Amino acid sequence: MSQPDFFNLVQAITGRVTDLVAALVDVTRVPSAAGVHAARVASRELAFAEPWSSAILTLFETRQYRGSREDSVAFVARRLRISHSECERVIQQIVLAGLLAPRRGKYQVKRTLTVDTRDPRRAAELRQHWARAASERLQHPGPRDLFAYNVFAVRIADFERIRELLKQSFRQARSLVAASEQPEISGLLTLGLSQF
Repeated sequence: MSQPDFFNLVQAITGRVTDLVAALVDVTRVPSAAGVHAARVASRELAFAEPWSSAILTLFETRQYRGSREDSVAFVARRLRISHSECERVIQQIVLAGLLAPRRGKYQVKRTLTVDTRDPRRAAELRQHWARAASERLQHPGPRDLFAYNVFAVRIADFERIRELLKQSFRQARSLVAASEQPEISGLLTLGLSQF
């Protein structure tokens, strides 16, 4: 396999060929990768610095947003239940990261947000943010929101089976999201299982 074919394969499978290049050499010495890699790093940092950026980008991808006559900031702030000023600030950061561009009175997603969850502490902070967001939604659920719980006692083997079922369900949901074309709505899926 030739080197270009190898790099094309890495990109096709992982979408992270510039990360590989950066791990091997100083990425700034590879002009074709330097700009792309810098943008990826900026988008990764954005996800941690501004957790709402993920949800804002997903809303801008929906048919619901594209068909709305409502001001973009008001549309997003109302749906996420965050302040107008916070929403506006995060949108500006997304634009600066090169992920979003204004176009004909609306925002258009240029690239998706890359979230690198290899750092356990930072990944935990994101999970806490989204758990708080779900908890706040629980106070005033929307018509399609779903919240449930079950406190139980089971054998260890059954607990592990429940854990595997939830992991499979989560992977299946992610596959559905990845395959969904022309999104109409945006959502948040949180998953938790704790042993007492």
